[in-house]
Amino acid sequence: MPEWFCTRVTMTCLLPSAFLFAILFSGSIATAEFPPAPALQELTSEFRQQALNKLDADDYRMRTEAQQILEQGGLETAQALPKYVSTASIEGKVRAEKVLEQITLKLVQTQADEQIEKIQQVTQDFRQADFDLFGPRLDEFQTTYSTLLERASVRRLIRLNAVINFAKANKPIDGISNNIFAIDLPETIFIGDDFTGQEKDLHHFSSILRSSELLLGNGRGIYHIGDCPIPLERLRDLAAGVPGVAVEHRSSAKMGISGSINEPDWKIQSVQPGTSAKYAGLQVNDTIVRLDGNLVGNFRSFTVDLEPYQPGDRLTLDIQRDSTKPKIVELELDEKKQFGIEIDADFKRFVLIKSVAKDSAAERAGLSSMYRIDRVNGLPLFRPEDYAHLMTLIQDEETIKLTVRPLEAVEVQMRGWVGPYR
Repeated sequence: MPEWFCTRVTMTCLLPSAFLFAILFSGSIATAEFPPAPALQELTSEFRQQALNKLDADDYRMRTEAQQILEQGGLETAQALPKYVSTASIEGKVRAEKVLEQITLKLVQTQADEQIEKIQQVTQDFRQADFDLFGPRLDEFQTTYSTLLERASVRRLIRLNAVINFAKANKPIDGISNNIFAIDLPETIFIGDDFTGQEKDLHHFSSILRSSELLLGNGRGIYHIGDCPIPLERLRDLAAGVPGVAVEHRSSAKMGISGSINEPDWKIQSVQPGTSAKYAGLQVNDTIVRLDGNLVGNFRSFTVDLEPYQPGDRLTLDIQRDSTKPKIVELELDEKKQFGIEIDADFKRFVLIKSVAKDSAAERAGLSSMYRIDRVNGLPLFRPEDYAHLMTLIQDEETIKLTVRPLEAVEVQMRGWVGPYR
Protein backbone atom coordinates (compact mmCIF):
# COMPACT_ATOMS: atom_id res chain seq x y z
CA MET A 1 0.00 0.00 0.00
CA PRO A 2 1.40 3.47 -0.82
CA GLU A 3 3.00 5.35 2.04
CA TRP A 4 0.48 8.20 1.75
CA PHE A 5 -2.32 6.04 3.16
CA CYS A 6 -2.77 5.77 6.89
CA THR A 7 -4.64 2.44 7.21
CA ARG A 8 -7.40 2.43 9.80
CA VAL A 9 -8.83 -0.99 9.01
CA THR A 10 -7.49 -4.10 7.36
CA MET A 11 -10.46 -4.74 5.07
CA THR A 12 -12.56 -2.50 2.82
CA CYS A 13 -16.10 -3.21 1.58
CA LEU A 14 -16.40 -2.81 -2.19
CA LEU A 15 -19.93 -2.27 -3.49
CA PRO A 16 -21.17 -3.90 -6.72
CA SER A 17 -22.18 -1.90 -9.77
CA ALA A 18 -25.82 -2.76 -9.09
CA PHE A 19 -25.71 -0.65 -5.94
CA LEU A 20 -27.68 2.20 -7.50
CA PHE A 21 -30.49 -0.14 -8.56
CA ALA A 22 -30.62 -1.65 -5.07
CA ILE A 23 -31.03 1.83 -3.64
CA LEU A 24 -33.68 2.95 -6.13
CA PHE A 25 -35.87 -0.13 -6.20
CA SER A 26 -35.63 -1.65 -2.76
CA GLY A 27 -38.81 -2.53 -0.88
CA SER A 28 -40.69 -0.45 1.67
CA ILE A 29 -39.08 0.09 5.04
CA ALA A 30 -41.08 -0.14 8.25
CA THR A 31 -38.34 -0.48 10.83
CA ALA A 32 -34.91 -2.07 10.71
CA GLU A 33 -31.44 -2.24 12.16
CA PHE A 34 -28.36 -1.54 10.05
CA PRO A 35 -24.85 -2.79 10.86
CA PRO A 36 -22.29 -0.10 11.65
CA ALA A 37 -20.63 1.43 8.59
CA PRO A 38 -17.15 0.13 7.73
CA ALA A 39 -14.27 2.44 8.60
CA LEU A 40 -12.65 4.15 5.62
CA GLN A 41 -9.04 4.75 4.69
CA GLU A 42 -7.78 8.29 5.20
CA LEU A 43 -4.85 10.28 3.85
CA THR A 44 -2.13 11.30 6.25
CA SER A 45 -2.21 15.01 7.06
CA GLU A 46 1.19 15.55 5.44
CA PHE A 47 0.30 13.85 2.18
CA ARG A 48 -3.10 15.55 2.13
CA GLN A 49 -1.45 18.97 2.35
CA GLN A 50 0.99 18.09 -0.43
CA ALA A 51 -1.92 17.12 -2.68
CA LEU A 52 -3.80 20.32 -1.84
CA ASN A 53 -0.76 22.40 -2.76
CA LYS A 54 -0.60 20.66 -6.14
CA LEU A 55 -4.25 21.39 -7.05
CA ASP A 56 -3.03 24.78 -8.34
CA ALA A 57 0.21 23.48 -9.86
CA ASP A 58 1.29 24.74 -13.29
CA ASP A 59 1.34 21.25 -14.76
CA TYR A 60 -2.12 19.95 -15.75
CA ARG A 61 -1.22 16.32 -15.12
CA MET A 62 0.05 17.16 -11.64
CA ARG A 63 -3.22 18.97 -10.85
CA THR A 64 -5.26 15.99 -12.04
CA GLU A 65 -3.19 13.49 -10.05
CA ALA A 66 -3.54 15.64 -6.92
CA GLN A 67 -7.32 15.68 -7.34
CA GLN A 68 -7.42 11.91 -7.77
CA ILE A 69 -5.34 11.43 -4.62
CA LEU A 70 -7.60 13.69 -2.57
CA GLU A 71 -10.67 11.82 -3.79
CA GLN A 72 -9.29 8.74 -2.00
CA GLY A 73 -9.57 10.52 1.34
CA GLY A 74 -12.44 10.65 3.80
CA LEU A 75 -14.06 13.08 6.19
CA GLU A 76 -10.81 14.65 7.40
CA THR A 77 -9.80 15.39 3.83
CA ALA A 78 -13.20 16.97 3.14
CA GLN A 79 -12.91 19.11 6.27
CA ALA A 80 -9.57 20.45 5.05
CA LEU A 81 -11.05 21.72 1.77
CA PRO A 82 -12.88 24.92 2.90
CA LYS A 83 -9.65 26.49 4.14
CA TYR A 84 -8.01 25.67 0.81
CA VAL A 85 -10.80 27.13 -1.38
CA SER A 86 -10.70 30.46 0.49
CA THR A 87 -7.47 31.35 -1.36
CA ALA A 88 -7.49 28.96 -4.35
CA SER A 89 -7.80 29.80 -8.03
CA ILE A 90 -11.07 29.17 -9.89
CA GLU A 91 -9.79 25.85 -11.21
CA GLY A 92 -8.52 24.88 -7.77
CA LYS A 93 -11.93 25.64 -6.27
CA VAL A 94 -13.72 23.57 -8.91
CA ARG A 95 -11.36 20.64 -8.38
CA ALA A 96 -11.83 20.87 -4.60
CA GLU A 97 -15.60 20.85 -5.06
CA LYS A 98 -15.30 17.69 -7.19
CA VAL A 99 -13.24 16.10 -4.42
CA LEU A 100 -15.99 16.95 -1.94
CA GLU A 101 -18.61 15.34 -4.19
CA GLN A 102 -16.63 12.11 -4.56
CA ILE A 103 -15.97 11.82 -0.84
CA THR A 104 -19.67 12.44 -0.14
CA LEU A 105 -20.71 9.69 -2.55
CA LYS A 106 -18.20 7.31 -1.01
CA LEU A 107 -19.56 7.96 2.47
CA VAL A 108 -23.13 7.45 1.23
CA GLN A 109 -22.25 4.20 -0.50
CA THR A 110 -20.55 2.82 2.60
CA GLN A 111 -23.40 3.99 4.85
CA ALA A 112 -21.10 6.17 6.97
CA ASP A 113 -24.11 8.20 8.07
CA GLU A 114 -22.52 9.93 11.06
CA GLN A 115 -19.74 11.20 8.81
CA ILE A 116 -22.30 12.29 6.22
CA GLU A 117 -23.82 14.45 8.96
CA LYS A 118 -20.49 16.21 9.43
CA ILE A 119 -19.80 16.58 5.73
CA GLN A 120 -23.04 18.54 5.35
CA GLN A 121 -21.36 21.31 7.34
CA VAL A 122 -18.44 21.20 4.91
CA THR A 123 -20.93 21.68 2.07
CA GLN A 124 -22.31 24.77 3.80
CA ASP A 125 -18.77 26.10 4.29
CA PHE A 126 -18.24 25.80 0.53
CA ARG A 127 -21.40 27.77 -0.18
CA GLN A 128 -20.33 30.52 2.20
CA ALA A 129 -16.84 30.67 0.71
CA ASP A 130 -18.10 31.38 -2.83
CA PHE A 131 -21.85 31.06 -3.24
CA ASP A 132 -21.92 32.21 -6.87
CA LEU A 133 -19.50 29.44 -7.86
CA PHE A 134 -20.40 26.60 -5.50
CA GLY A 135 -24.14 27.21 -5.01
CA PRO A 136 -25.32 26.08 -8.47
CA ARG A 137 -22.76 23.27 -8.66
CA LEU A 138 -23.71 21.82 -5.27
CA ASP A 139 -27.42 22.19 -6.08
CA GLU A 140 -26.90 20.17 -9.26
CA PHE A 141 -25.01 17.53 -7.29
CA GLN A 142 -27.81 17.32 -4.73
CA THR A 143 -30.41 16.95 -7.49
CA THR A 144 -28.46 14.31 -9.41
CA TYR A 145 -27.81 12.13 -6.38
CA SER A 146 -30.95 13.00 -4.41
CA THR A 147 -32.09 9.38 -4.16
CA LEU A 148 -28.77 8.24 -2.71
CA LEU A 149 -28.65 11.14 -0.27
CA GLU A 150 -32.28 10.57 0.72
CA ARG A 151 -31.53 6.92 1.53
CA ALA A 152 -28.70 8.07 3.77
CA SER A 153 -31.21 10.18 5.71
CA VAL A 154 -33.58 7.21 5.88
CA ARG A 155 -30.86 4.99 7.34
CA ARG A 156 -29.90 7.67 9.84
CA LEU A 157 -33.47 8.04 11.13
CA ILE A 158 -33.98 4.29 11.37
CA ARG A 159 -30.79 3.99 13.39
CA LEU A 160 -32.32 6.60 15.71
CA ASN A 161 -35.42 4.35 16.15
CA ALA A 162 -37.74 6.21 13.80
CA VAL A 163 -40.26 4.20 11.78
CA ILE A 164 -40.74 5.16 8.13
CA ASN A 165 -43.57 4.09 5.86
CA PHE A 166 -43.13 4.13 2.10
CA ALA A 167 -45.73 4.41 -0.65
CA LYS A 168 -45.46 3.07 -4.18
CA ALA A 169 -45.21 5.68 -6.92
CA ASN A 170 -44.39 5.69 -10.62
CA LYS A 171 -41.41 7.84 -11.48
CA PRO A 172 -39.03 8.18 -14.45
CA ILE A 173 -35.39 7.75 -13.46
CA ASP A 174 -33.27 10.21 -15.41
CA GLY A 175 -30.12 8.79 -16.89
CA ILE A 176 -31.19 5.15 -16.61
CA SER A 177 -33.87 4.82 -19.30
CA ASN A 178 -36.98 6.51 -20.58
CA ASN A 179 -39.21 3.98 -18.83
CA ILE A 180 -41.39 4.62 -15.79
CA PHE A 181 -40.35 2.68 -12.69
CA ALA A 182 -42.45 1.83 -9.63
CA ILE A 183 -40.40 3.03 -6.67
CA ASP A 184 -40.90 3.46 -2.94
CA LEU A 185 -41.15 7.04 -1.70
CA PRO A 186 -41.17 8.09 1.98
CA GLU A 187 -44.71 8.93 3.03
CA THR A 188 -44.89 9.04 6.83
CA ILE A 189 -42.37 9.14 9.68
CA PHE A 190 -43.15 7.99 13.23
CA ILE A 191 -41.11 8.82 16.32
CA GLY A 192 -41.94 7.75 19.88
CA ASP A 193 -40.39 7.78 23.32
CA ASP A 194 -37.57 5.50 22.16
CA PHE A 195 -36.39 8.00 19.52
CA THR A 196 -32.72 8.67 20.28
CA GLY A 197 -32.25 11.59 17.90
CA GLN A 198 -31.96 15.26 18.75
CA GLU A 199 -33.29 18.42 17.15
CA LYS A 200 -30.15 18.61 15.02
CA ASP A 201 -31.33 15.42 13.28
CA LEU A 202 -34.62 16.96 12.14
CA HIS A 203 -33.23 18.11 8.80
CA HIS A 204 -33.43 14.44 7.75
CA PHE A 205 -37.23 14.65 8.07
CA SER A 206 -37.56 17.53 5.64
CA SER A 207 -34.93 16.01 3.35
CA ILE A 208 -36.73 12.72 2.75
CA LEU A 209 -40.27 14.15 2.74
CA ARG A 210 -39.34 16.78 0.16
CA SER A 211 -38.19 13.99 -2.14
CA SER A 212 -41.77 12.68 -2.37
CA GLU A 213 -43.54 16.05 -2.58
CA LEU A 214 -44.30 15.92 -6.29
CA LEU A 215 -45.81 12.42 -6.35
CA LEU A 216 -47.36 12.06 -2.87
CA GLY A 217 -48.40 15.66 -2.16
CA ASN A 218 -50.61 16.02 0.92
CA GLY A 219 -50.38 12.33 1.80
CA ARG A 220 -47.15 12.85 3.75
CA GLY A 221 -46.97 13.23 7.50
CA ILE A 222 -45.00 13.07 10.73
CA TYR A 223 -46.46 11.27 13.75
CA HIS A 224 -45.42 12.28 17.27
CA ILE A 225 -46.10 9.21 19.43
CA GLY A 226 -46.59 9.18 23.21
CA ASP A 227 -43.78 10.82 25.19
CA CYS A 228 -41.55 11.50 22.20
CA PRO A 229 -38.51 13.56 23.34
CA ILE A 230 -38.81 15.95 20.38
CA PRO A 231 -41.35 18.71 21.16
CA LEU A 232 -44.50 18.52 19.06
CA GLU A 233 -44.31 22.23 18.26
CA ARG A 234 -40.77 21.77 16.94
CA LEU A 235 -42.05 19.19 14.45
CA ARG A 236 -44.87 21.52 13.42
CA ASP A 237 -42.37 24.32 12.83
CA LEU A 238 -40.37 21.93 10.66
CA ALA A 239 -43.43 20.86 8.67
CA ALA A 240 -44.35 24.49 8.02
CA GLY A 241 -41.35 24.64 5.69
CA VAL A 242 -42.32 21.46 3.80
CA PRO A 243 -45.63 22.02 1.95
CA GLY A 244 -48.20 19.25 2.26
CA VAL A 245 -46.75 17.58 5.38
CA ALA A 246 -49.12 17.18 8.35
CA VAL A 247 -47.98 16.61 11.94
CA GLU A 248 -50.17 14.53 14.29
CA HIS A 249 -49.79 13.44 17.92
CA ARG A 250 -50.87 9.95 18.98
CA SER A 251 -50.85 8.17 22.33
CA SER A 252 -48.47 5.28 22.89
CA ALA A 253 -51.25 2.72 22.31
CA LYS A 254 -52.63 1.85 18.90
CA MET A 255 -55.59 0.00 17.53
CA GLY A 256 -54.53 -0.70 13.96
CA ILE A 257 -57.19 0.78 11.66
CA SER A 258 -57.44 3.64 9.20
CA GLY A 259 -60.42 5.82 8.35
CA SER A 260 -61.32 8.98 6.48
CA ILE A 261 -60.80 12.01 8.72
CA ASN A 262 -63.11 14.24 6.70
CA GLU A 263 -65.97 11.77 6.14
CA PRO A 264 -68.76 12.12 8.76
CA ASP A 265 -70.24 8.68 7.95
CA TRP A 266 -66.82 7.03 8.11
CA LYS A 267 -66.15 3.32 8.18
CA ILE A 268 -62.98 1.35 8.74
CA GLN A 269 -60.96 1.59 5.54
CA SER A 270 -58.20 -0.87 6.41
CA VAL A 271 -57.06 -3.15 9.23
CA GLN A 272 -53.32 -3.51 9.64
CA PRO A 273 -51.99 -7.10 9.97
CA GLY A 274 -50.64 -8.05 13.37
CA THR A 275 -52.46 -5.29 15.26
CA SER A 276 -54.92 -5.40 18.14
CA ALA A 277 -57.73 -4.55 15.71
CA LYS A 278 -56.85 -7.51 13.53
CA TYR A 279 -56.70 -9.91 16.48
CA ALA A 280 -60.03 -8.57 17.78
CA GLY A 281 -61.68 -9.32 14.45
CA LEU A 282 -62.42 -5.80 13.21
CA GLN A 283 -63.10 -5.71 9.48
CA VAL A 284 -63.03 -3.27 6.61
CA ASN A 285 -66.36 -1.37 6.35
CA ASP A 286 -67.20 -1.88 10.02
CA THR A 287 -68.81 1.21 11.60
CA ILE A 288 -67.61 1.98 15.13
CA VAL A 289 -70.60 3.26 17.08
CA ARG A 290 -69.46 3.35 20.72
CA LEU A 291 -66.18 3.20 22.62
CA ASP A 292 -66.69 1.78 26.13
CA GLY A 293 -70.32 2.89 26.01
CA ASN A 294 -69.64 6.40 24.72
CA LEU A 295 -70.73 7.52 21.26
CA VAL A 296 -68.03 7.82 18.60
CA GLY A 297 -67.96 10.86 16.31
CA ASN A 298 -65.71 11.29 13.28
CA PHE A 299 -62.41 9.46 12.90
CA ARG A 300 -60.33 12.35 14.22
CA SER A 301 -62.40 12.57 17.41
CA PHE A 302 -62.12 8.79 17.74
CA THR A 303 -58.32 9.06 17.78
CA VAL A 304 -58.62 11.70 20.51
CA ASP A 305 -60.90 9.40 22.53
CA LEU A 306 -58.20 6.73 22.39
CA GLU A 307 -55.53 8.99 23.92
CA PRO A 308 -56.02 7.87 27.57
CA TYR A 309 -55.51 4.19 26.71
CA GLN A 310 -52.12 2.55 27.17
CA PRO A 311 -50.64 -0.66 25.69
CA GLY A 312 -52.27 -3.60 27.45
CA ASP A 313 -55.54 -1.80 28.24
CA ARG A 314 -58.78 -3.45 27.18
CA LEU A 315 -61.74 -1.62 25.68
CA THR A 316 -65.09 -2.51 24.14
CA LEU A 317 -66.32 -1.29 20.78
CA ASP A 318 -69.94 -1.48 19.67
CA ILE A 319 -69.76 -1.90 15.91
CA GLN A 320 -72.16 -2.23 13.00
CA ARG A 321 -71.08 -4.93 10.59
CA ASP A 322 -71.59 -4.00 6.97
CA SER A 323 -72.58 -7.60 6.26
CA THR A 324 -75.23 -7.90 9.02
CA LYS A 325 -78.60 -8.85 7.57
CA PRO A 326 -81.68 -6.87 8.65
CA LYS A 327 -84.70 -8.41 10.31
CA ILE A 328 -88.29 -7.20 10.71
CA VAL A 329 -89.98 -7.04 14.11
CA GLU A 330 -93.67 -6.22 14.61
CA LEU A 331 -94.60 -4.20 17.69
CA GLU A 332 -97.96 -3.34 19.21
CA LEU A 333 -98.47 0.25 20.28
CA ASP A 334 -99.81 0.85 23.78
CA GLU A 335 -102.63 3.25 24.66
CA LYS A 336 -100.16 6.14 24.48
CA LYS A 337 -99.13 5.07 20.98
CA GLN A 338 -95.71 4.10 22.33
CA PHE A 339 -93.72 0.89 22.11
CA GLY A 340 -90.83 1.68 24.46
CA ILE A 341 -87.96 2.90 22.26
CA GLU A 342 -85.85 6.02 22.82
CA ILE A 343 -83.67 7.12 19.90
CA ASP A 344 -80.19 8.54 20.49
CA ALA A 345 -80.51 12.08 19.12
CA ASP A 346 -76.78 12.71 19.55
CA PHE A 347 -75.81 10.00 17.07
CA LYS A 348 -76.16 11.35 13.53
CA ARG A 349 -74.82 8.61 11.27
CA PHE A 350 -77.96 6.46 11.38
CA VAL A 351 -80.95 5.85 13.67
CA LEU A 352 -79.58 4.22 16.83
CA ILE A 353 -81.62 2.95 19.76
CA LYS A 354 -80.48 4.64 22.97
CA SER A 355 -82.63 2.69 25.43
CA VAL A 356 -85.65 0.40 25.68
CA ALA A 357 -88.30 0.77 28.39
CA LYS A 358 -88.74 -2.11 30.80
CA ASP A 359 -91.68 -4.43 30.06
CA SER A 360 -92.35 -2.61 26.77
CA ALA A 361 -93.22 -4.14 23.42
CA ALA A 362 -89.69 -3.37 22.24
CA GLU A 363 -88.11 -5.22 25.16
CA ARG A 364 -90.40 -8.22 24.63
CA ALA A 365 -89.26 -8.26 20.98
CA GLY A 366 -85.64 -8.46 22.13
CA LEU A 367 -84.62 -4.96 21.08
CA SER A 368 -81.98 -3.01 23.01
CA SER A 369 -79.38 -0.27 22.62
CA MET A 370 -77.44 -2.73 20.45
CA TYR A 371 -79.78 -2.21 17.48
CA ARG A 372 -80.18 0.33 14.72
CA ILE A 373 -83.47 1.03 12.92
CA ASP A 374 -83.40 1.16 9.12
CA ARG A 375 -87.12 1.38 8.30
CA VAL A 376 -90.51 2.04 9.88
CA ASN A 377 -93.37 0.33 8.03
CA GLY A 378 -91.09 0.04 5.03
CA LEU A 379 -90.16 3.73 4.94
CA PRO A 380 -86.38 4.36 5.11
CA LEU A 381 -84.70 6.21 7.98
CA PHE A 382 -81.37 7.98 7.70
CA ARG A 383 -81.17 10.37 10.67
CA PRO A 384 -82.88 10.70 14.09
CA GLU A 385 -85.05 13.49 12.66
CA ASP A 386 -86.51 11.03 10.14
CA TYR A 387 -87.65 8.75 12.97
CA ALA A 388 -89.35 11.58 14.84
CA HIS A 389 -91.19 12.64 11.67
CA LEU A 390 -92.42 9.12 10.84
CA MET A 391 -93.68 8.57 14.37
CA THR A 392 -96.10 11.47 13.87
CA LEU A 393 -97.55 9.69 10.84
CA ILE A 394 -98.45 6.40 12.55
CA GLN A 395 -100.66 7.63 15.39
CA ASP A 396 -103.67 5.78 13.94
CA GLU A 397 -101.80 2.46 13.67
CA GLU A 398 -102.23 -0.40 16.12
CA THR A 399 -98.95 -2.08 15.17
CA ILE A 400 -95.79 -1.07 13.37
CA LYS A 401 -93.05 -2.98 11.63
CA LEU A 402 -89.43 -2.03 12.29
CA THR A 403 -86.56 -3.14 10.07
CA VAL A 404 -83.57 -3.41 12.40
CA ARG A 405 -79.98 -4.61 12.42
CA PRO A 406 -78.03 -5.67 15.52
CA LEU A 407 -74.71 -4.20 16.60
CA GLU A 408 -71.86 -6.36 17.85
CA ALA A 409 -69.68 -5.80 20.92
CA VAL A 410 -65.98 -6.40 20.26
CA GLU A 411 -63.30 -6.42 22.96
CA VAL A 412 -59.93 -5.00 21.91
CA GLN A 413 -56.64 -5.15 23.79
CA MET A 414 -54.46 -2.18 22.88
CA ARG A 415 -50.86 -2.69 21.79
CA GLY A 416 -47.84 -0.50 21.25
CA TRP A 417 -47.90 2.01 18.40
CA VAL A 418 -46.22 1.05 15.11
CA GLY A 419 -47.11 2.14 11.59
CA PRO A 420 -49.57 4.60 10.08
CA TYR A 421 -52.78 3.30 11.62
CA ARG A 422 -54.72 3.82 14.84
